[in-house]
Amino acid sequence: MRPLNNTKLITTTALLSLFTTTSWALSCRTNGFHIQLDDLHNLINDINTNNVNPPEQDPNFVPLDHLSQDTWTLGGASVCVSNDFVFENTHFKMSDVAFAANVITNACGDAGGQTNIQGDSGLTLVVWIQPAGVSCGGS
Repeated sequence: MRPLNNTKLITTTALLSLFTTTSWALSCRTNGFHIQLDDLHNLINDINTNNVNPPEQDPNFVPLDHLSQDTWTLGGASVCVSNDFVFENTHFKMSDVAFAANVITNACGDAGGQTNIQGDSGLTLVVWIQPAGVSCGGS
């Protein structure tokens, strides 16, 4: 019998704990969209390293006003983050958006989908992965 891989177990436990404590809601698209995965992986890396145009002044404190969104596109892939609150502004980290986009990609593949991150004020923001040219959260 092979011994249990403790590193994998600890990592899996930590991720499950993260999802449980931050109330992530993940859903995959089912409408037949297909996203270019190479473009998506490159875009996620660009977001994580703030290699976007224009770069964010402080990638750890990106402002997002109420009822607004930020969108990044590369080739056939698009990632956006949306603040759907009517009166509340917040800030987010680019690394949080990249992490959420990775979670969606790992779970949904080229179908895209959505999940949540938390702004610095505690507001829940929605991160979407979808084909380029589709509005944030659009179908």
